[in-house]
Order: sequence, then structure tokens, then C-alpha cells
Amino acid sequence: MEIQGREAQIDRLLRGINQGQFIQIDWIDTEEIPTVQESGFRVR
Repeated sequence: MEIQGREAQIDRLLRGINQGQFIQIDWIDTEEIPTVQESGFRVR
């Protein structure tokens, strides 16, 4: 899984994931990358 956002938002997401019984997070790699402004997307 790949996520982006503020650290507090990511921490809240990870706490929610860890409360489930079927998912276990073994390690996390972090990398700061520049933010890209999206103008939209389309599904093909």
C-alpha cells in the first residue's frame, strides 16, 4: 500500500488498520517526495 498525507493523518490511518484482525504491518519505509497537484483523473 502507498499513502500520502500529513503525518497525523497517516498515524490515524495506521491505528485504524492495526485494530483489524486480518492485517499486520511488519515495517514502514518512509520517503519525503514533492507534492504533485492533481487536476483530475479518469478511469479507462
